[in-house]
Amino acid sequence: MGSDGLFVENGNTTLPYINQNSNNPMQGMIRISGTELQVFDGTAWIMLPSSYATVRMDSGIVNWVRDKQAKEVEQQKELDYLKRRAKEHPSLEKAYEAIIRAEERLNADIDKAVEDFKLLDKLVGEERDNAGVEMQMPMTSP
Repeated sequence: MGSDGLFVENGNTTLPYINQNSNNPMQGMIRISGTELQVFDGTAWIMLPSSYATVRMDSGIVNWVRDKQAKEVEQQKELDYLKRRAKEHPSLEKAYEAIIRAEERLNADIDKAVEDFKLLDKLVGEERDNAGVEMQMPMTSP
């Protein structure tokens, strides 16, 4: 199955259905016979179809991933530089620690905002059934 930006083409989506039968332990067994892959259905060996799906991504997604990776590499280089400078010059150490704390707070704030959004989204979904109900979310302080 594909989705936005992800394409799955060709392949085979149908396989033989083999009922579960605990009285026949051979049922469902798979074997290779010559160049064929076969499954035992309880009475006969059935050839399994062989086909190969092609999976590809939209070029927009590929470019977005490349850009994101390049940006993360640059950000990491910058942080490595700041860390090295803070070690070389103790007077910069407190400023570097403030950067790290700010980054941790930002990540925590993002996590909290996503959590609040998901909670609000659930309430909005329920609001359709209970017209007129409105809830206010508590604001978090920085």
